[in-house]
Amino acid sequence: MLGHHMGAVMTSQQLLMRGVADHEQVGALAETIREEQHAEIVQMQQWLREWFGVGWQHGMRGGMWGRNVRHGGIGGPWMMQ
Repeated sequence: MLGHHMGAVMTSQQLLMRGVADHEQVGALAETIREEQHAEIVQMQQWLREWFGVGWQHGMRGGMWGRNVRHGGIGGPWMMQ
């Protein structure tokens, strides 16, 4: 889940930095996604520390950067199994 949110934040930030949103509504949506999903990342990181005593990297090994990439899972590294 963290990887999914990070991707959304980075994509939104790139859209805003490059000024390629052709419509005001798209820029507003990108800002909302960036702000809200960043806050959710912070919350999920806090839960990982509190509940499991681990950082965000722990969750990435088994999901986004784990099985799918090494074992040729469908959908690419952004799809979790």
